[in-house]
Amino acid sequence: MKDKIEKLENLGFTVNESKVFLTLMSGKVMTATEIADTANIPRTSVYEIVKTFTEKGICNEIETPTKNKYEIIDPDVVKDKIEREIKKSNVVRLESLENTFNEFKA
Repeated sequence: MKDKIEKLENLGFTVNESKVFLTLMSGKVMTATEIADTANIPRTSVYEIVKTFTEKGICNEIETPTKNKYEIIDPDVVKDKIEREIKKSNVVRLESLENTFNEFKA
């Protein structure tokens, strides 16, 4: 598990985000409490992470009469989203590099 967490950290996930992601990758629909227990992190952290994941389109939030539940979306879709985010980030960094060095030459 530690190896998987390190790989996700290299992609920009925090340790706790990695634990939540791997827990959701089990394919089960889970409550925040279940995720926290499985990932061994505080439940309050889980709420913040699944909110971010939901906003990024990594997981779905399912509202039930008693508790919200969460599930990972198709892993291939998640991979594509992360890939686009990395490419976009690199484009921005390259543009910044270009602009910075153009200023130095001026």
